[in-house]
Amino acid sequence: ITAKDYRVSYESCISGDEVKLNVVPVSLLVVYRMDELSKRFRVPIIPYLRIGVGATFWWMGSSSSYVLSRSNGSGEESTQTSGASYGLVVHPGLAIDLSAIDSQAARSLDSEVGINRVSLFFEMQGSYIGLWSKSNKLNLSDTTFSGGLSFEF
Repeated sequence: ITAKDYRVSYESCISGDEVKLNVVPVSLLVVYRMDELSKRFRVPIIPYLRIGVGATFWWMGSSSSYVLSRSNGSGEESTQTSGASYGLVVHPGLAIDLSAIDSQAARSLDSEVGINRVSLFFEMQGSYIGLWSKSNKLNLSDTTFSGGLSFEF
């Protein structure tokens, strides 16, 4: 008997059933913007930090139901395929006040439209969810980067 006799084809492993993982992240954040330098000395760079706690609720299931059977490690079958993971959320960022480029246009935009400040921002979004949970919890930590324009009314 050789290893060739025990090969399994890819097609024989496909069940035709889909498994879906649903994730709903929720966070409660406190924001601190260091815009005092921008207001007093017209420095156009505004660092900020959003920090808080986060929870991610998750559930999974097949295309026919949201209950799957899985082994829980002790030989017993378990059907619980949902839960929540908790952790820390940190979003440091940097905004560049565009009104420093053309202050006359900024005043005109404020008086005519009501936009007080237009900023270009760059932000790191760090979520450290599930790192301190039990070993059988889902680790849903992630780090992403974003950027764009912000308008303050």
